[in-house]
Amino acid sequence: MHIRMVTMKAGGDCVPNSIIGERLQELRNRRSVNQEIAAEACGISRIALARYENGVRVPRMDTAAKLAQYYGV
Repeated sequence: MHIRMVTMKAGGDCVPNSIIGERLQELRNRRSVNQEIAAEACGISRIALARYENGVRVPRMDTAAKLAQYYGV
């Protein structure tokens, strides 16, 4: 299994996509919403959110900011 690394701007540390995805899924589950509701609230597709949660893709900074605002983190 290949895990791509993502450089986070704040501290310069690298974080595996899977950790970002797990955290997004955890935050969504805490709000008790499905992917469709969370994605719509953030202005992204459900498929995009699923890819972020599964570690297939990483959200761009603007999308990450929308997700953070929605989840209150």
